[in-house]
Amino acid sequence: MKKCILMLVACYCPIFCQAQTTSGKTGYIDIHYIFTRLAEVKTAEAELSSLQQQYSKQLEAKAHVLQAKQQEYVTAEKTLSESMRRIAQQDILLLENNLQKFQEDAVAALQQKKALLMKPVLVKIHQAVEAVSRTEGFSLVLMQAENVLYGEAALDITLPVLTVLGVTLSDADKQQYKQPRNNLYSWLGVNERLSPIKQ
Repeated sequence: MKKCILMLVACYCPIFCQAQTTSGKTGYIDIHYIFTRLAEVKTAEAELSSLQQQYSKQLEAKAHVLQAKQQEYVTAEKTLSESMRRIAQQDILLLENNLQKFQEDAVAALQQKKALLMKPVLVKIHQAVEAVSRTEGFSLVLMQAENVLYGEAALDITLPVLTVLGVTLSDADKQQYKQPRNNLYSWLGVNERLSPIKQ
């Protein structure tokens, strides 16, 4: 799910990279964190999960029909005439092709549904980013990526963006968000936080 959402975000990347002619600050947002806090994203994920389960059940049913047909053919193969064998093989091939097409159509339908559900969310985030950027004098706002090792905390506008989006965080949530995170450790699969360097 996260990869698909990131692909969608990449499609709308210009939304989050609004460069102006005047010089100003460059900020960033943690798009993953924003997604986890938006009710619309949770609703979209639930709807997509439900749809995916429906497709999975249909796919499983079609796969069972194919397996039964294959087993039936294996059992009766020696007793079938050449023409009957050809007909049975064509039936199996048709079922295999139908199964593959259904799977491809299901994947395409899920991607289309994801784009449909996520587009208004991305537009809403864009509007919030733009509002905070204008208020705080940012001329460029980037998405914090996993390969970014350091970002100055003062340039992180994730929490103000969430406020504009109408998301209320507890003081504990805000403090937890502000804790130093080390993407290098995450990349290595180590669950560890580094203490900030004291000046």
